[in-house]
Amino acid sequence: MIGEVVFDEVVSIVIACCMFVLFATAGIHKLNDRQTFLATLNDYRLVPPSITPMLSFIVPILEACLALFWIFQLLQPLTAIISASLLSIYTLAIAINLARGRTHIDCGCNFSAVGETGSLISPALLLRNSLLILAILGTLLPTAPRELVWLDYATIVVTTLVAVIFYISTSQLLANKTAIATWRY
Repeated sequence: MIGEVVFDEVVSIVIACCMFVLFATAGIHKLNDRQTFLATLNDYRLVPPSITPMLSFIVPILEACLALFWIFQLLQPLTAIISASLLSIYTLAIAINLARGRTHIDCGCNFSAVGETGSLISPALLLRNSLLILAILGTLLPTAPRELVWLDYATIVVTTLVAVIFYISTSQLLANKTAIATWRY
């Protein structure tokens, strides 16, 4: 069909690998520090405090399950839809609190930051999450079937590593921005 958008399978695999890393590290981080995640959920003030303990357990388990579904390519369309929905909920929570003027909240997503200072919510997180959602939704597009060769696998590994390093670097820059802002007061 003329004008039909088709993804190369390598692009879809790279996105799947990146989503595996994102959701696995986020889920593990939140499970390892449930008290901090619980406090973060409470800071957003979007759900009753009585259910945040349950959410502080369910959300990281969901993220860990999504990571496994991404890496093993299980139920791919459903995995993409649930992943995009979860990131959309996070994005909406950030947007609501930005609209309320509550910019002092730790985003709860800065598992890659060095040190104890996280990132405060900001419009930059809205942009980052929107780009992640678009990448996830891109995996729902049809892929061009072809046999992968060694160069494709090398491309997948290198591109995934570069994407992860870029994500960690931008997360660290946002955390640094938060740390520097606290020095000014």
